[in-house]
Amino acid sequence: MSTRRLTAHHIAVSALAVLTLALFVPSAGTAFLVDHWMRVGTYAAPMLILVACAFRSDQAHWQPRDWALAMLVAYIVHQFEEHWIDLYGRNYAFIDSVNAMFPEADPLTPEGVYVINAALVWLVGLQAVVWAKTSLRPVGALFGIVVTNAPAHVVAAVVQGAYNPGLATALAVFVPVGVLAARSLAAVSGGRGALWFGLAYGVFGHALMVGGLVASGVIGIFPESVYFAGLVAYSLVPTLSVVLATDRHVVPSR
Repeated sequence: MSTRRLTAHHIAVSALAVLTLALFVPSAGTAFLVDHWMRVGTYAAPMLILVACAFRSDQAHWQPRDWALAMLVAYIVHQFEEHWIDLYGRNYAFIDSVNAMFPEADPLTPEGVYVINAALVWLVGLQAVVWAKTSLRPVGALFGIVVTNAPAHVVAAVVQGAYNPGLATALAVFVPVGVLAARSLAAVSGGRGALWFGLAYGVFGHALMVGGLVASGVIGIFPESVYFAGLVAYSLVPTLSVVLATDRHVVPSR
C-alpha cells in the first residue's frame, strides 16, 4: 500500500473515531441531538445530494459510492416519516408505536432512538461512502440495513394490525432503491459477496436492536448503557472489515 493511501486510510479511521466520540459521549451536544437528530438529518440530506452531484464522475453507470450516498439519503427520507412527521401528521410517533407492543414496559426511549439511528444509519452510511472505493463490504452493510428494515416494518404492521411510522417509505423508498442498488453492485467485481455480507449484517443488526431492547428495557438483564455500547460497537464493524481485510483494493468502475 502506498504512503499516500496509508495516510488517507489513517485519516479516515481517525476521523471516524472522533465522530463516534462526538455523537455518543454525553455532552450538551448529544443532549441536543437526542431531541433534534431527525431534523439535523433532514437538513443534511440536500447537502449530501449536492456533494454527490459535485463529485460524481461522468461515467454512465452509478458507482458504489453513488449508491452509498443514495441509500443514506433514502434512509434519511425514511427517518422523516418514522421519527419526525408520519402520514397522520404526528410528531415522533415511532416511540409510542413500538412501546405499544410491550404493555408491561416502555423499553424504547428518546435516547435509544437516537443511538440506534446515529449508529446503525449515520455511522454505517458514512463508512459506506468513505470506503466505497476501497472495499464494497461497508456499502453492502448499508444495503443490508436498508433492505432488512422494510420487512421489519411490515411484520410490525401485521402484528399490530395497523400502520406504523415509517411503513410507507420502507416500502415506497427502500424496496426500489434496494433492488436498483443490488443490481448495480452485483455487476461489480466482489459485489455479490458484499451484498451477502450486507444481508447478514442487516439481519444480525436488527436482531441486536430488537433483542437488546427487550433484554435491557423489558427483562432488565443489563442496563440501557450496555445496549447502547453494543449498538455503537456493531456499527463500526464495516470499518473493522476494511482494516482487517487482506484484499483492500481500488474497487473497479463499471
